[in-house]
Amino acid sequence: MAIKRREFIQLGVAGSAAAAALASCSRPVKGLLGLQSKPDPAAFLRPSGISTFHPTLCRECPASCGVIARRVDGRVVGLKGNPRFPTNGDSLCMKGMASLQRLYHPDRLLGAAFEGRSMKKGDALRLLARKMREASSVPGGVAILSGTERGLTRRLWQSLGQGLKADPVAFRQESLDVVQAHALLTGRPATTTLDLAHCAYVLSLGSPLLEASAAPAPLMRAYGHFRQGQEVRGRLVQVEPRFSVTAMKSDEWIPCTPGSYGVLALSLAAALIRQGAVDEAAVKQRADGYDAFSKMVLAGYTPEKAGPICGIPAATIETLARDLAAHRPSAVVGGGSVSLPWSAPQEAAAVLALNLLLGQPGATPHPVTAAASILPASPLSDDAVLDTLTARAASLRCVLIVNDDPLGRSTRPEAWRDLLKKVPFSACLSLEASPTTEAVGLVLPAAHPFESFQDDLVTVPEGGLLWAYAEPVLAAPPETFASAELALALARETGQNMEAAPGSDRDKAFQSWAGALLTEGFTNLPRGEAGGAAPPNPAAALSSARKAGGLFMPKPAQSAQPERWNLAAVQGTPSPARTEAGSDGTLSLYLYEPIAFAGANGSSLPFLLEVADPLGRELWGAFVELSPADAAGMGVAEGDALVVEGPRGQLRAKARLFRGLLPGVAAMAVTGPSSNRFARGLMADPLSIVRNTLDASSHLAELQRITVRIRKA
Repeated sequence: MAIKRREFIQLGVAGSAAAAALASCSRPVKGLLGLQSKPDPAAFLRPSGISTFHPTLCRECPASCGVIARRVDGRVVGLKGNPRFPTNGDSLCMKGMASLQRLYHPDRLLGAAFEGRSMKKGDALRLLARKMREASSVPGGVAILSGTERGLTRRLWQSLGQGLKADPVAFRQESLDVVQAHALLTGRPATTTLDLAHCAYVLSLGSPLLEASAAPAPLMRAYGHFRQGQEVRGRLVQVEPRFSVTAMKSDEWIPCTPGSYGVLALSLAAALIRQGAVDEAAVKQRADGYDAFSKMVLAGYTPEKAGPICGIPAATIETLARDLAAHRPSAVVGGGSVSLPWSAPQEAAAVLALNLLLGQPGATPHPVTAAASILPASPLSDDAVLDTLTARAASLRCVLIVNDDPLGRSTRPEAWRDLLKKVPFSACLSLEASPTTEAVGLVLPAAHPFESFQDDLVTVPEGGLLWAYAEPVLAAPPETFASAELALALARETGQNMEAAPGSDRDKAFQSWAGALLTEGFTNLPRGEAGGAAPPNPAAALSSARKAGGLFMPKPAQSAQPERWNLAAVQGTPSPARTEAGSDGTLSLYLYEPIAFAGANGSSLPFLLEVADPLGRELWGAFVELSPADAAGMGVAEGDALVVEGPRGQLRAKARLFRGLLPGVAAMAVTGPSSNRFARGLMADPLSIVRNTLDASSHLAELQRITVRIRKA
């Protein structure tokens, strides 16, 4: 059989990832896949059985990319992208390739435990159900918090929470800064989608497009088309204090003061208005309050006034505005980071308003009735959830955390620990140990996504909506819980009749969900163009989705009444406090996300630790980057041990001298929890030392305007 070069490389990377995971085991993996001794890694690279291929979904990030898993002898030995998927096609990013290491991780949780003592699966389920049933008798006695649940699984948890009168039933929302900005402008929370593939010019305001976007593989495909798939090569400009991977791949990098993106967006709007380059048709059709917005930016945010604040010459801002107007379709992107959202909604709203002036307001979620659960009515930040629960801790009796680690990514982990200590009963469903599992009473082991029924509703950048669906590739270890099955089991044990799953039957629930999607116009993959075949009934729809990995709904016709944006709601944006490097080592701290750790969840996988930083010369460690000028002023040399003192504590890191950094700025990567065996003692997460100041309107932590002091250890 002929093997293409691309397939050979993909299988080689997947094989290397599996070998690294197994070779790095420092102790026997008893109980893992039935093995009773340390396995021979070579045996895993010599599969002797028949290969079978199964469509499934990658859940390492919010993109829910389509995957084809190769299974041999009951083990998954290779992954590649699903070519029928309109989002990622046959591509997978490094996080997707590394998901095999999470499946076969030596520290994976395989059994339940209550207060440190092992517990059988059935006993753990009955204990949790009893505690939730008892707590539901008290108003506000139950809270359900979830991080990664999507599609029908999310609906099941919502339905269970409603039956138990849980408050809140909260789901982690990616790009929350953009969601809240859209709500500020329109009164309705929604995400926006950048059609990068068909842009002629993109200005990125610190957006980690090519290293830590919320959907790496689909965006990389779009980036390839943006650069090479059009008659004119697209132009990318990156504005950021640090020379990042996106800056390295851009046509131009413009360093700026940390925390100045909102000011720059309003300054560009002022320049467009002065140049007479505003898309008047788009403003007339889509905008309210334009006169008030125009007066505001011309009075306070002209390039001459904003330039010194941003650290960018006024002439450069004028040039950027002219280029945006001259190379349409153009777009400005900013905010939307997985782990580092902008704190003030006004900042992201300024970027959205600027896009409307250019005639590119962006795509909003697909108007599908059955897909209404894509976003909750009022998305909450982690800190908003924490404060809500803390305010009524006296009545709270039971907290269940589902596939999430709020303590691991929070700037207020102590407050989370204090809350969970006060609650009489707490539980967490998790695939691996984390700061959150260490803080709760009952720990439930989760099934890996490859061992579970899963689905998601994904907006396709070119237009349309994808219902991604997958059934288990492998049988889950017997003592683990799949998320959907746990919700259904709790419904049965607590006597809840969930609307999303009549009779608490999983198969009927998925069939009903597929039928609801059919009424909205979903058709068979891979194309949903006019004339595409629609399954005749829900059972056929589920069968079709099982074979292809999902169903697709084409982009609807343009609405006759487009959504209007209130630009008058944008009333300025916070300004940064420029920090000059002093003799005491005081610097502004710039936080960034490497692709390996996007979403603060990759530090447990050795394969990702090996490729953590394409711009660095050393891996497997904690580093603070300094400009050579600042380092010379502080007497710091490459590799020196440093202490970084923040508002809430200090950490140790090595010095890395980096010429691609604005003087007066120190940069550190956000890596997430480092309590696992591979990162313990090596990584250091700067979120642990930053202040926990929250924006009053968004309840998001301030992560852009941070001052630290650096000294030699």
